[in-house]
Amino acid sequence: MMKPKQIAEILKALSAEKRVEIIDMLKDGPCCVSSIAGRLDISEPATSQHLRILKALGVVDNRRDGMNIYYCLCPKRLDKLNQIIKSLCCCDMRCCQEEEQETKKDEG
Repeated sequence: MMKPKQIAEILKALSAEKRVEIIDMLKDGPCCVSSIAGRLDISEPATSQHLRILKALGVVDNRRDGMNIYYCLCPKRLDKLNQIIKSLCCCDMRCCQEEEQETKKDEG
């Protein structure tokens, strides 16, 4: 089990809107810095800094292809983050399960 300080650091890193947007974008597949920067309308250096933080968390990985570096998600680490977030809920997720069931009823 992770210590609260470690969990807080992870959540702090994920609190940046652009990092969440990057994670969401990478769900569609690998992207290079220039593509990410263009879609998010931020500079390449700013994009690289966000990616560096996400890589340090283990959320993304990269591979070089010629002059470009492509970033992709690390599903195992994302699963671990999901478990961390679930562990913070003190109700054994009953409230979330009930909410999810209500949402399915509303959609169905």
